[in-house]
Amino acid sequence: MRILFAYICFLSNICFNLNAQEQTAEYWDKQGIIAENAKNYKEAVDNYTKAIALNPKYADAYFGRGIAAEKLGWTDGAMLDFNDAIKLNPEDAEMYLNRGLLKFKLEKHKQAIKDYTKAIELKPNFVYAYYNRAYAFYHTGLFSKAIEDYTKAIELKPDFIEAYNDRGNAESNLGYFKEALNDFNSAIKLDPKFGLAYYNKGHAEYVLKKYKESIADFTKTLELIPKDADAYNDRGESNFNLGNYTDAVNDFKKAVKLVPDNQLYIENLRIATSKALSNL
Repeated sequence: MRILFAYICFLSNICFNLNAQEQTAEYWDKQGIIAENAKNYKEAVDNYTKAIALNPKYADAYFGRGIAAEKLGWTDGAMLDFNDAIKLNPEDAEMYLNRGLLKFKLEKHKQAIKDYTKAIELKPNFVYAYYNRAYAFYHTGLFSKAIEDYTKAIELKPDFIEAYNDRGNAESNLGYFKEALNDFNSAIKLDPKFGLAYYNKGHAEYVLKKYKESIADFTKTLELIPKDADAYNDRGESNFNLGNYTDAVNDFKKAVKLVPDNQLYIENLRIATSKALSNL
């Protein structure tokens, strides 16, 4: 009887401890993280909500719920949660970064830049804050500022492939094609299967009238991204400029097949076809 009584008490203590644990905000916050990592975002939202109900000043729970809500496309709720998280913990750089990402997604680029800047103030070597601020500068046409931030991101993370590629795009927009080609080559060296870098390199070469080189890079792009209509179109334009009209027609046909209502592709196909037929 004593053994049975002791065993019952042991089980009771376990149940009591589990029940007590489930009444803490920390427990539900951890459950939210587990659900979020498993991509069960609705469950994550529910768990974070339970944590907040137990502790209305739990900044991390608001932050976690905001991230999960954004994954579900609930942007209004996500923004409210990020705002509450920052009010409760205004010294967390990650929170400003994530709110900035959401603002950028909502095309509030200038507001996003303010959040990225605050994140950098709080965490001066925050590589992803520099990278995302650069990306926002780029999309507001501030290419020189974008280059500065991409450069800082690369200093902090020398193997940052996307930063090299994106800095190359900013340089191209300013006409710095030599520098852009160097950056695209750096991105390709770091990741030889990075199709977008080959495409951007091909575009820069096209502007420089290096048509043979651009054809080679657009071809590599298509090996890696077979349904890239722009790469077919741009390779077609390079072929056209070299007088390879039949090859140009074939490229434009493939571009039109992928995007049938693109007027540029259609017009390029018409012109190339006319040129090819006149050369028969």
